[in-house]
Amino acid sequence: METSSIKQFNEKLKALPEFVVDELNDFMDYLKFKYSSTSDGKDLYEWQKEILDERLNDLDKNANETVEFNETVAELRKKYS
Repeated sequence: METSSIKQFNEKLKALPEFVVDELNDFMDYLKFKYSSTSDGKDLYEWQKEILDERLNDLDKNANETVEFNETVAELRKKYS
């Protein structure tokens, strides 16, 4: 049987636009990962290791073409605000 708080959550969820539900779904996946036993970074999936290796290789090859984090954030805010 559902508790009243779960029922309330489900009712609120039904009232949200689909794109917000998608974002919430992504966030729940993040929370699930964050609090799982693999979140210490030692037990990455193979596909995650491959992506990290690719990104590190790209960084090594293009070290002079990097953009500072704050600059990237500012560009994204300007573009999407």
